[in-house]
Amino acid sequence: MMMTTIRNGQSETRVSLEDCFRDIIDGKQLVLETDTLNHILRKSLQVNINALKPKVIYVLPFMLVHFIKSWPGWQKNTSYVNKQITLESWYEKFKEYLIFKINYTIKNDIDKASVLLKCVSIEESVLFKIDNSTQTNPITEKILAPFSIEVSGPPKVLNSLVFCEGVNDGSVVLKEYRVNALWIKKLNTRQLINWPCIEMEFKCRHLHFKRTNTHDFKRCLTFSTEKLFFKKTDNFIEEIDILDQTILRKAYTLNAVKEYCNTYINVLRNHQNTIEWSGTNLKDIETILEDFILDIFDINMNSIATNTSVLFNIGNSIYARNKSIKTSDEAICFQECLKPRMLMSLISFSAIEDDDNPSPFEDLFETNPTTLGSLLPSITYRCTFCVASYSGLNEIWNHLEKTHIMEQPVLCFKCKLQFNIANLTNNRWHHQCKKGLRPSGESAPKTQ
Repeated sequence: MMMTTIRNGQSETRVSLEDCFRDIIDGKQLVLETDTLNHILRKSLQVNINALKPKVIYVLPFMLVHFIKSWPGWQKNTSYVNKQITLESWYEKFKEYLIFKINYTIKNDIDKASVLLKCVSIEESVLFKIDNSTQTNPITEKILAPFSIEVSGPPKVLNSLVFCEGVNDGSVVLKEYRVNALWIKKLNTRQLINWPCIEMEFKCRHLHFKRTNTHDFKRCLTFSTEKLFFKKTDNFIEEIDILDQTILRKAYTLNAVKEYCNTYINVLRNHQNTIEWSGTNLKDIETILEDFILDIFDINMNSIATNTSVLFNIGNSIYARNKSIKTSDEAICFQECLKPRMLMSLISFSAIEDDDNPSPFEDLFETNPTTLGSLLPSITYRCTFCVASYSGLNEIWNHLEKTHIMEQPVLCFKCKLQFNIANLTNNRWHHQCKKGLRPSGESAPKTQ
């Protein structure tokens, strides 16, 4: 439809962005001076050139021409000829696109621009040469765009949002579109305690800990033809924090905590027929304690300190999913990148009072028939999205079933295989990935 080249120099006449747009529609060939391009950036796109870094100013004219050429809206030429859209509305969409793309380039400094310029063939007639000293290494992350959209509402609505192209006007429409939204079957204990936005707090006489699913979601709008990259950090453990600065911390080995949990389970098992169970059962407690032990194992430290929280990438993988309604070959896509994260907090552990002469864990538990009820832990479940607390698994499940919808499947960034969230949570977000399993090659420990 057009040929646009850049030439270094100053132009005697000032050409506006609208002038360029009309010339392109008329099929004219454009030879734009860098001075003209900078004038368009200042006047038409409202870019404060003087406030930018020199290397950004250096590349910006090239990026402007690249964005002009690659605007998807040129495909609307037939609609314009058939008078389905007006010249004014078509130009406004063109201008909005350039403002977005130029601001995106400015926000992300020179890196993204450098990568794009390496992929764009610049005509031999271009006199404005690229200085290799200004180039940086390609990035593998699509950093957030200069604009953001904030949408609020109930979980059922937010989990089923899609973006698609409007009819004949190039606009982006936000819709609610539910695909396989119904819960197929009730989640089991392990699935629930590893489900997005679910927190579980466990407290018995000697052990108090909390597990919070704080999964990191990155969302953005793209075209279906655009390849999306999200940066994968090498930090399996993201944060280690002290819960209360006024309380001393004490470290315990994984084996010591595991032995206590096994002893506790055995005591409950030996008296399960005489204990008055309410809201939970022995199998639930076993699963919760097993996942707690696996958390300590996964962080690969062989120990854990009280009054401490550890935030880590549970499963050591990153996933993505594309929520879209395909209306054309270059449809609008709502991309999500999901990084499963677990915030595990050991609040207190008092089963070992004397390190030099530790007592057998069996001696810690009173098995008098009248006090057996005190052996049972207090377990609280919370939905961090809705800020609601529940005392039993049935209650938190009823909340999910009524208020939320089933999570859509995700794609592993490493092996490109698709997985259901129910299967991933049942395996603590681990899967048989060709490019890596656990952070350690050891087999995982289990409570007996």
